[in-house]
Amino acid sequence: MLAINREAASGGDYRAFGELSREYADWARQRYTEHSWLIEMAFSCQSLDLELEIPQAAFRPPNGRTTPADVGDEIYGAVAYRDLRQGGLRDEAHVHAGPLPRPGPGQGLCQALIAQAKAKGFSVMRLDTGKLFAEAIGLYQSVGFAHSGPCIDYPDRMIPMMVLMDRKLD
Repeated sequence: MLAINREAASGGDYRAFGELSREYADWARQRYTEHSWLIEMAFSCQSLDLELEIPQAAFRPPNGRTTPADVGDEIYGAVAYRDLRQGGLRDEAHVHAGPLPRPGPGQGLCQALIAQAKAKGFSVMRLDTGKLFAEAIGLYQSVGFAHSGPCIDYPDRMIPMMVLMDRKLD
């Protein structure tokens, strides 16, 4: 039975999150080989490889939160957010919902992450995804995200290929 009722707490949780994220990145590279420039540029702009070297540095308190979905002792899926505030000036969280190549837990994980961010006092969550990721766009819309402006700086070449979304939390 799928359980989505906790925040990541152990090194094993963060290692599993990193493994799922790498699995997702590999899946994206294989699925979109004809757009490999976009996939590599997106992962590079987000510093994905660096973040996954030590995922707890970016995605654990106080920098962010990670929410796993468990089936028994296995982490089946995960989502995370990181704090975008710079000097306390922004009250935003950036969603990192990439590790969702497995079917099933996406909507529940996103709802849990939204609830966590709201409970931590954030007023808005922002995310970005590629226009090619129709499933992800549908998932994000189903939990209340709508099209918006960028949350990080992207090269001009990427902007037409990106879908930028946010969701108010108040």
